[in-house]
Amino acid sequence: MSASKRTVANGTASAVPANLPDFHTAPGHLFRRGRQLHDALWLVHVSDELTPLQYAVLTALALEPDIDQRTLGERIALDKSTVGDIVNRMYGRGLIARQTSPQDSRRNLLSLTDNGRSVLNEAAPGVERIGSEIFSALTPEERDELLRLMNKLLYSHTNGGAESDRNSTRR
Repeated sequence: MSASKRTVANGTASAVPANLPDFHTAPGHLFRRGRQLHDALWLVHVSDELTPLQYAVLTALALEPDIDQRTLGERIALDKSTVGDIVNRMYGRGLIARQTSPQDSRRNLLSLTDNGRSVLNEAAPGVERIGSEIFSALTPEERDELLRLMNKLLYSHTNGGAESDRNSTRR
């Protein structure tokens, strides 16, 4: 890789690869920008008290009540320690309930509380607005194709992104 000299703000020269790719087309940069957009819209349309990950937990439990933590983690692509942490916090806030499985006393089954169902129902219209705003520049066909390609890309990796979720500071 050849390098060229470039003068930086403090007047010193630094070596810069001549064939440095444009970061505007780098997947990591685009995913980060997409996350920034989503997070900003989330604060406007949904809540600063409920995170997108917590919304995913509530949605998963509404769709499939009385599942254990392992199954919940699989459904929303979270590793074991992260799902345990988020379940404990949401349980403490009264959003989800835990009960011991009648078949296996080592397993806790999770479900929504009335409060959790209320929070989910209040957030749902805002989540719909976010999707509408994010995809507003696309035709319905383009939106469907983008979602299809994103699912193909993200779910083609063995852990579905759970490892990167482990490092998220906003759960």
